[in-house]
Amino acid sequence: MDLLNEVKKYAKKRIILPETMDNRVLTAATRIVEEDLVDLILIGNKADVISKYPILENVNWIDPNENIDEYINKLYSLRKDKGMTIEEAKSLIEKDYMYIACLLLLDNKADGIVSGAMHTSSDTLRPALQLIKGKEELVSSFFIMEKEKEVYLFADCGLIPEPNSLELATIAKQSIKSYKQLIGDNPKLAFLSFSTYGSSTHKSVDKIKEAANIAKKENENCLIDGELQLDSA
Repeated sequence: MDLLNEVKKYAKKRIILPETMDNRVLTAATRIVEEDLVDLILIGNKADVISKYPILENVNWIDPNENIDEYINKLYSLRKDKGMTIEEAKSLIEKDYMYIACLLLLDNKADGIVSGAMHTSSDTLRPALQLIKGKEELVSSFFIMEKEKEVYLFADCGLIPEPNSLELATIAKQSIKSYKQLIGDNPKLAFLSFSTYGSSTHKSVDKIKEAANIAKKENENCLIDGELQLDSA
């Protein structure tokens, strides 16, 4: 399937692009407008952008300098119990539009945020984890890769550095749910390792085996295998 076409199923969702200083983001925004995929919300200096990308003139724009005190005070209110000062809140709002994007999401003024062109993974995730937080106690990440008609979901490759067996099993459960929601099919899940069915011995292999066993018991309707090396999977 073409994931870009699949996105059209979610047409008219309100998606924020906070990195309007990056031409790649603006080029992508232009294509989104041309193909009428979602309702875009761009954070940045509209006048500077539309001189080069006039098609973006009529999308929703958020000027970070308007209502800046409101953003600062709200961020401070949400994080003061964690030790944030009003000066720190001011600095974050002025320097990082991801915080403004997350505040807009909290106010139900958007449905999602796409970031990462200019932000590192940690800088993208930090504001979201601090402000939006997660529906479940364990928050994990995944990325999707598409090859012809095959779609692969890899987790967790960007958030939890050393998950234990229970966390790995939870990540598997979350990944199954995410795959079904996004792709609409039942996934086949593999627990990846540098070992295939005991070809190597190591404590990390034991962890993968235990996680796979837990996941198989908790997700009986899903085909789960492992531990497996990538080529075997």
